[in-house]
Amino acid sequence: LLAAEEASALGAGFGRRRLRRPGRCDHAAAGRCRRYHGRRRCRGSDRSLFADHQRQERYVQQSGLDWTIVRPGAFTEGARTGQYRHGFPGTDKTSKLKISRADVADFILKQLTDRTYLGQAPSLSY
Repeated sequence: LLAAEEASALGAGFGRRRLRRPGRCDHAAAGRCRRYHGRRRCRGSDRSLFADHQRQERYVQQSGLDWTIVRPGAFTEGARTGQYRHGFPGTDKTSKLKISRADVADFILKQLTDRTYLGQAPSLSY
């Protein structure tokens, strides 16, 4: 989690320009996108989003701050269960790749006092 002054130390526009809406490509604002965020696919949009995601993580990792990047599965609207998996490799095939927002919040709050994943990017799912 980044405080406002820590985020601003990463550079102007860190929180706005670099973080795009999911599924939105670089040239959508210019009206050149043929993808209507569902049926048609815009060439290069997934590639640029992934590159942007990697760039964001590098900014955090190279910030000199204590950090943990949480990588949850797809969000659900369920209640907090406290029963979820964390820290498994991205190649794991046994995870459901879904987790409630409440359980993600539970995990993040626990990271404020637990240094297990400091400087790491644990996956999080049921």
